[in-house]
Amino acid sequence: MFFKHAKPTSLAVLYGSNKYLFTINGSAHYPVSLASPLIFGPFGDGNGIWLPNLRNLRSIHIEVVLDVTDRWAVKRQRARLEYFVKILKQHSDDEDRKSLLEELTIEVQVPVPQANSYIPMYETNTNPKDAEQCMFGLESLASLRGIKKVTIMGVTDWYAQCLQLCIQGKGGEVLETDWPLVQVKRTMNTTQNRWTKKTKTVWVTTRKWYHPTLNWKEFAERNNIEIPADIDKFWGTED
Repeated sequence: MFFKHAKPTSLAVLYGSNKYLFTINGSAHYPVSLASPLIFGPFGDGNGIWLPNLRNLRSIHIEVVLDVTDRWAVKRQRARLEYFVKILKQHSDDEDRKSLLEELTIEVQVPVPQANSYIPMYETNTNPKDAEQCMFGLESLASLRGIKKVTIMGVTDWYAQCLQLCIQGKGGEVLETDWPLVQVKRTMNTTQNRWTKKTKTVWVTTRKWYHPTLNWKEFAERNNIEIPADIDKFWGTED
């Protein structure tokens, strides 16, 4: 597997001349869900002994499959992409631990049922509503820098341009969004001698699961990327 005894020149051709496809979905993985080795396919087998081979890959295509479109799915996708980037950097050759990738393609897909079947198939054309609601799960990719060729498919154009520019190392840093905090009352069950309900006031963020953590609006305006008239909806705090 992975041509363990191949010559260095053979490995250079194998890893440097081919495009490698990885799939990241929103379903739960057992036994580890967020930092799941399953996202690396065969590279994740063998207790991680093959992960260093990722350093040799020059072209990667990541399919982000929106098989589940809820808050937990977005949380998993965000965490798995963050883990993917972390491993790429961890096994990078250069001193700054930057990715050595030359070409990165990110394709967001929404599965649709086949006729007379509950088994989903994947389409290149996504449902705009689902893709838009889940697209900020891709934010973890923003920490990649210096990749020459970047293609983002399946999300709204302005956001795709922002991610592309950011991953290429252009346009400056993306600032964090400062989400305000609000006080809410929460009722919790306690078991001191008997079951009772206790109300406690806590501070929570106004950010919803589908909201961004980074200020892509400011980044787009700074880099002259045309934004939609209703872009503020992504930072709205209404229920």
